[in-house]
Amino acid sequence: MEFAPVDLILLAILQEMIADLADPAHHYMIAATYYESQGERQYRPYLYFHRSAIDSIELTQQGMLIRLHIPLESSEPLLIPYKRIWRISHHNQPAFEHQHTIYFNEEEMEAMFDLLP
Repeated sequence: MEFAPVDLILLAILQEMIADLADPAHHYMIAATYYESQGERQYRPYLYFHRSAIDSIELTQQGMLIRLHIPLESSEPLLIPYKRIWRISHHNQPAFEHQHTIYFNEEEMEAMFDLLP
């Protein structure tokens, strides 16, 4: 089995984020080029992470697998490929007015425009 290269700093931040979500004071926002759900891509998503919004998060070989607390159109999980995450912000309240960016991948952010349909 062949593994795609993964940014170890990103993985460490995601693991810390998952641990932090046990505390309701933590709010995260992930910006990604797209996520996949039901075999389709949803482009330019900003996904909000708080313990009240997420049922489960699993770090897999393909990316971050997320089950939302309130399903959108189905109970299918969302998959965000690691390579497509370009920003993670943290805040202690849901407003995100003065968020703290803890991960930024400028190369992926710029490449996003080439991938849009």
